[in-house]
Amino acid sequence: MTLDLKRWVVPVTLGLVCTFGLGTAQAANLLATETANPDTAVLTPDANWDITPFTSLSAGERATGSGTYFALLDRTGTAVVVLTEGPGGAISDWFSLVYTGANPGGAGAETFSVVWQSDADPGILPPPPGPTITLAETGGVQDVTAALTALGNFPSNITLQVQSDPPEVPEPASLALLAAALVGFGGLGMVRRRKRA
Repeated sequence: MTLDLKRWVVPVTLGLVCTFGLGTAQAANLLATETANPDTAVLTPDANWDITPFTSLSAGERATGSGTYFALLDRTGTAVVVLTEGPGGAISDWFSLVYTGANPGGAGAETFSVVWQSDADPGILPPPPGPTITLAETGGVQDVTAALTALGNFPSNITLQVQSDPPEVPEPASLALLAAALVGFGGLGMVRRRKRA
């Protein structure tokens, strides 16, 4: 029995090209941070923005950027992540996303436009409208992918993280002033009580 190699080489070669030549979709990752300098906003992407590399521009406490990657499931929509000074505190930072899929509901190119606004002094621009996730600042990296996915209209295979500064703690001088005010009010209360007696 003889084996005709010419009949097998071409189909096997085509099979290898189809399997490995196209590659698989990579997960894109984006980190918004201000930890290097509380007055500087930075967007740091990884290398998996495989269609259009993610490019960003930082201008003080605000960073903007955009890029395109291959999504396993395209979506089109917006989302806003808001960080507060502790649970229920004032808004400190926000992260706005606008994403557009070339093939909504199927696989294809997913384009992201991002704005990262870190806390500004004396104030912060209000976040834009859109489905919102609110988190308390921790000073550490917080992954918001699951929360964004729970909104129900978020593209697949991307990881989004935010890292802001720790929640602000009142300065010692402010604490001393607060303590003096409490002592003063306590003293007034005692004086009033004595006058009644």
